[in-house]
Amino acid sequence: LLQQPHVVDSLLADIIGLNALLLSHKEHASFLQIFYQVCKAIPSSLFYEEYWQEELLMALRSMTDIAYKHEMAEQRRTIEKLS
Repeated sequence: LLQQPHVVDSLLADIIGLNALLLSHKEHASFLQIFYQVCKAIPSSLFYEEYWQEELLMALRSMTDIAYKHEMAEQRRTIEKLS
């Protein structure tokens, strides 16, 4: 991750793989938010290139935004089913 932050999505897929498919959208968004905070706490000097941390954080923000939108859609569908 510190040497290839630009491939964070495929690295996460390799690490959590099928487990991610078992997560609800809310759990997925929460996981990404926690992972973002952990990556943000890593000193930039540990990255191969210091600016890579910002690239990683931007990618994680984008992934988190998408997961959040899916979470909101899932909540709307649940509410519609209950109505």
